[in-house]
Amino acid sequence: MARQRLGRGAVTLAGRMRDCLRGVDTLARLGGDEFVALLSDLTQKSDSEILVERLLEAIATPVELGELTLHMSGSIGLALYPQDTELTADLLLQQADQAMYRAKAKGRTAWHVFDLP
Repeated sequence: MARQRLGRGAVTLAGRMRDCLRGVDTLARLGGDEFVALLSDLTQKSDSEILVERLLEAIATPVELGELTLHMSGSIGLALYPQDTELTADLLLQQADQAMYRAKAKGRTAWHVFDLP
């Protein structure tokens, strides 16, 4: 029963995150508590920062599941495209994953943009 409630919590969270995005964006659940958002047609880097802040706010809003309340936090890693080097989708995801771990190191409810070495 608890696992079923947590699954409903993930569905609620995914809906909230989707509602933060624009029609041209895509949200996918990779599994467990990992999601990927593809933010399209951004004219400047600050546009992504606004969307990331909205996502973090949606994640931090408690999810009510009957008498159970889930309190969550998120860590978001950003990888930007295009870059000066050739880039595959897998490499872009790896960069976002590395940035996410840097965000986690900052503490709860944080985000980080991937830095090229």
